Amino acid sequence: MPGITLFADDVESFVSLIQKKAHQKEMKWVKFAKSIQEIRQILSNFNVARLIVDWIFEGEQEDGVTVLEKAREKKSSTELFLVTGHPLNPDILERLDRIDAKVIEKNTLNWDRLLRLLNGEQLEEDLFLSEGQQVDIGELSLRLEEEESKNERLHSLVGKLADDIVNEISVEMDKIKNKDEKTLFIGTRKLTINQLKNEIQMQTHIGLKLIELHRKLKNREKGIKIE
Repeated sequence: MPGITLFADDVESFVSLIQKKAHQKEMKWVKFAKSIQEIRQILSNFNVARLIVDWIFEGEQEDGVTVLEKAREKKSSTELFLVTGHPLNPDILERLDRIDAKVIEKNTLNWDRLLRLLNGEQLEEDLFLSEGQQVDIGELSLRLEEEESKNERLHSLVGKLADDIVNEISVEMDKIKNKDEKTLFIGTRKLTINQLKNEIQMQTHIGLKLIELHRKLKNREKGIKIE
């Protein structure tokens, strides 16, 4: 996607949470703003291909809808999104429709959708709304933090499982006298131990197959019937 993505919201803790995630994902094309003034500066200095703004900016004379309208006047090709946790009246919806801006309901957001939004990807239609619902930004931030914590725990478990599988395979491979034979053939792939561990940690097709095989073998050892 040419140009940058600009995400703007006046809740600093919410922006910081998303900014941290984007930094971890090395999304260098994404910029963030917490005020109308910051939005103006970025729009003036960068080629913004996708503009994502909150509706209400506390203490500001302008709101997100006005920001989107002005952005459309300057550039017709920018993708415009209004993110809100408040109900929208028909007049607001009509203004957004005139500038071809899409409305995203905050309570439909999760990390996968947020990252796809920042990445310039197309989003499923059920993410967009025509009415709007009241959403507490603190609750949304907490939900995203809980999701991130769950993902980190899952990643840790997969890492431990990868170590477990690789260790068991290593024990068997250490019995091989010819070191040149210490590689595995899985389908048409020839893998070393380190490559095998990476396949599991990245949960590739081969990695998932090995995890499933490991589960079945462990169940067999415990006397659990394998279907």
